[in-house]
Amino acid sequence: MPELKDDEKLMAALCYWGSTLLWCIPAVVIFMLKSGESPFIRKQALQAIALNLGSSAVYIVLFMLAGLIGMVTFGIGSMFIVMIEVVIYLGLLVYYVILGMWTFQGQDPTIPLLTALIEKNFLS
Repeated sequence: MPELKDDEKLMAALCYWGSTLLWCIPAVVIFMLKSGESPFIRKQALQAIALNLGSSAVYIVLFMLAGLIGMVTFGIGSMFIVMIEVVIYLGLLVYYVILGMWTFQGQDPTIPLLTALIEKNFLS
């Protein structure tokens, strides 16, 4: 991989760091504005978008599961599902910060399953 410029590293890191506050909006904006300039930025923006969309799908499924379990257990069971959602959310926030730090250092992080999917379908 060629030497990355500082602004490429920063834009790639902002794709992940912005996800901690604004869902995938920063990654989408960076993808639309900067993806033609750098394959590194394009890949990191796509990974951030896909990670946000995938985690949102997991939250929706868990939310529906909490509703179903809550109806059966009079709300007690749904508390456990909500706690699981909070743990996943906090873990994902930490993961976004770590991914941002790696890309800011010029590394190309690999997200299990997701990176291979993106490289196969969107970066070839």
